[in-house]
Amino acid sequence: SHFLYNTLENIKMLAEIEGQRTISDALTSLGGMMRYNFKWSGEYVKLRDELRHIRNYIDVMNIRFDEPIRPELNIPSEFMELEVLKMSLQPIVENAVKHAWPEFPDQEKRIKIDAIAWEENRITINVTDNGIGMEPYRLGRLSEILRTADNEELPSVDYGRGGVQAGGIGLRNVHQRIRLFYGNEYGIEVKSEEGEFTQVTMTFPKVLLTGGGSGHEKSDDRG
Repeated sequence: SHFLYNTLENIKMLAEIEGQRTISDALTSLGGMMRYNFKWSGEYVKLRDELRHIRNYIDVMNIRFDEPIRPELNIPSEFMELEVLKMSLQPIVENAVKHAWPEFPDQEKRIKIDAIAWEENRITINVTDNGIGMEPYRLGRLSEILRTADNEELPSVDYGRGGVQAGGIGLRNVHQRIRLFYGNEYGIEVKSEEGEFTQVTMTFPKVLLTGGGSGHEKSDDRG
């Protein structure tokens, strides 16, 4: 890891010397992503850390787009200490980046992330893009895969535009992890309107990693 960090830093310095500020900033974000992956050995992180990782990911991906993706976060400050599974939100955002705007690369791109406490001990996070959405058939098939997530075999079916299955598989993996670590009453679901949006909703228990009086505090050295 130290070799990779040093190599990135050297390339970043070269980009700055050449006046390539966009590349330099992207390398800074990429370094942040690498540190996030290497830093924690356990399954749980604070929501603020997962969101920082998502921002870094979007910054790196924006090199591809003339019209950059704009993340819009609506997260109450008291939620930033909540426990989430590491790399649970990132695949959902990655799925949007890959599949939301393939036919309209120059359109305005937004990914909105909202957090809501629906019940005293239950948190809902919505990740919504303004992309092309999904056809009703594909949305139905994806919902079926999530509903039967414990099945060993994954049916052969396209889950997004362009014959891409990776989105469905990635969302199923996130759904399975949440159910494994928190229980079958939690997980993700997907809503979409063709030509309008796709929204992935993730639910998980309200647990703080650093105290704060919720009655459900856990230490952040759990792993």
